[in-house]
Order: sequence, then C-alpha cells, then structure tokens
Amino acid sequence: MPAPVPGAVPPLIGLQIIRWFPSTWIPPRRSTHLAARGRMKSTHLRTFLAVATVGSFSAAARRVHVSQSTASLHVKELEADVGVQLLDRTRDGVVPTAAGRVMMRYAHQLLGLEREAVTDVRAHADLAVDALHVAASTVLGDVHLPPVLAAFANAWPNVQVAMRVTGSAAALTALRLGDVEVAFLGQRPPGDDLVVRSLADDEMVMVAASSMPAPDASNLRWVARELGSASRSSVASLIPDGCRPVVTVGSAEGVRQCVLEGVGVAFMSRVAVANDLAARRLRVVPWPGTPLRRSLVVARLAAVAPSIAATAFIELACERMAAPRRSAAS
Repeated sequence: MPAPVPGAVPPLIGLQIIRWFPSTWIPPRRSTHLAARGRMKSTHLRTFLAVATVGSFSAAARRVHVSQSTASLHVKELEADVGVQLLDRTRDGVVPTAAGRVMMRYAHQLLGLEREAVTDVRAHADLAVDALHVAASTVLGDVHLPPVLAAFANAWPNVQVAMRVTGSAAALTALRLGDVEVAFLGQRPPGDDLVVRSLADDEMVMVAASSMPAPDASNLRWVARELGSASRSSVASLIPDGCRPVVTVGSAEGVRQCVLEGVGVAFMSRVAVANDLAARRLRVVPWPGTPLRRSLVVARLAAVAPSIAATAFIELACERMAAPRRSAAS
C-alpha cells in the first residue's frame, strides 16, 4: 500500500465533510458550468431586454443590430448562465417568464450602472463631454422642449443632449430598452417599472383650415397621427365608428401642414397650432368631447438611478413647462 501523501485528505473523510456540512457544498456541475460560461455579458442583457420588451426575436435583433440567430444565441447563453428559462415562446409572441421579469429589473440596473461608470470615469479623466439621451413625443419635442434645451445648454455646457422626436409609444419603448434615459410622453403610461412626473396640462381640439366648411360627422375627412401616437390614442373615443382617416401622418407638423392645405380636419394640441389660430390660418371646430384635456409627462426607469444630468434636465423641464400655468393663474 503506498505511503500517504503528507497533508492529503483521505477520500472517506472528504465524503464525510460533504455529508456533515451540506450547506457548504456546491454541486460540481454548476460550479464547472459557471466557470466555463463566465459572467453575464452586457450584450446578452441588452438583447434579452429588447426581446422581452418588443416580444419578437426578429424585431429585437434589428434594434440591437445583430442577426436573429445571434439574438437567439444571446438569450440562450444568458438563460444558461442564470440556470432558468427567462422567456416563453407563445403563438402571440415572446413574453418574459416570472423569472424573466425579475431579470429585466436587474438588467436595467446593471446596464444603467455600466453607463454611470463610464460617465463618471470619463468625467474624472476630463475626456469627451457627457451625453444625455432622451426621447420625446412630437408635440413635446417640437413645441415644449426647445426652450428647455436652450436653457440646459447654457447651464450644462459640457453635456451634449441627443433627443429623438417620435411617437409616445416609440419613445416609451426606447426608454424600456435602455436606449434613452428620459422619455417625454403625451400621456401617462401604465406600469410600475417607471417613475413618472407630470409636466403640464394640454388641450386637444379639432382644427380646420379657415376656408374649409364645417365637417360632416357622417363623412368626416380626418387627418390622423400614426398608430402608437398619444395624440391619436387620446382622441380615439371621439371618432365616429367606422370612420377611417383620409391620410395618416407621422408627425404633428405633417398633420398641421395637411390641415392648412385643406386635406381634412385634425385633432391637435392647441399649443402646437397657437400661431395659426392667432393668424386665422386655422380655426377651432366645435366637436363633442372637445376640448380634451390630457397630461404631458416625463418618465424614467425606476430600477435605474438617474444621472446627474438627467435629474437636472427633468427638473428644468418641470420648472419651465409649469411656469406658463403659474403666470396664467396669477
């Protein structure tokens, strides 16, 4: 029998240790698996968030700029890393499991922390200017936010703001995907994953070209915003059943120009057409349910701590957009 090696633990004693202290035992398969796979990758987290948010591998792949097969591989590897299924593939699309919803919250936190780390390190190294990415609905982006952008640029000259102007639904999706840090929306969104603050009240009215005759409810020539726009969804109940828009336009300015050309009537934010109403190029048309009041809001992800720049931008927007209401009431 070979002599025992000094310091070696006999096999039997090793087995006894495992039995005596089961809470300290990590199954070899899991330990080996994690060592081989490595830690979760931010690219996998971004792909998973995109799929869980839009409900489609193909649409998510386009958003994160990878092939559909790569997106599927990212999710499979992430599921392998955490050891549970994160997504359910159903006939109606891809939805997160209960574990997947928890993973979404942590993915937002991890990716937000990654962005915060890069920003903080670059700031201490006096490198390139910081960047703040925001999304806004067209009424907010075209009408309300330009004065806020000007004031912010003067107060924060080292922060470069990149603002995408789109529909409220697309802005909200960009926020939940982590593409932007702040979203300005034309209506209050559902969901407990957001921190939402009211900015100002807005009035939706029906407008027509001054030379256009009064619209006929039985044959309404209606210029509409695209599906997913808060402006369109907020007035959906005011449209007669079966009435289809004569034309659909993807921006408030496009709708305004169509109305000025006499294409039809439209429901628009009063502030967006204030100059046209004052110059009598457009007129307000009485319509049941109007004026329709709605709340313009700003949202951020609850799971992600906002950057200093984002906090400052939100506070400035709230202050500037509330100022006209205070002066009107005084």
